[in-house]
Amino acid sequence: MSIFTRVFPDWVETRHVVIVVHTAVGFGFLGLATALYLRGQTAAAAIRAVFGVFALALGVYLAR
Repeated sequence: MSIFTRVFPDWVETRHVVIVVHTAVGFGFLGLATALYLRGQTAAAAIRAVFGVFALALGVYLAR
């Protein structure tokens, strides 16, 4: 029995967890990028935005 099956109920699949985690991380990075952009730190905001989009895209790719 894996740790995944002990923590989550039977109806939760691995792809559900991948989608939720990557969505949370992706939107977290995009929110941080927005805050940095509004403070005038455009270079740092661009880097965080790229990480956010990459996390969202990777989540979509891994969940299919």
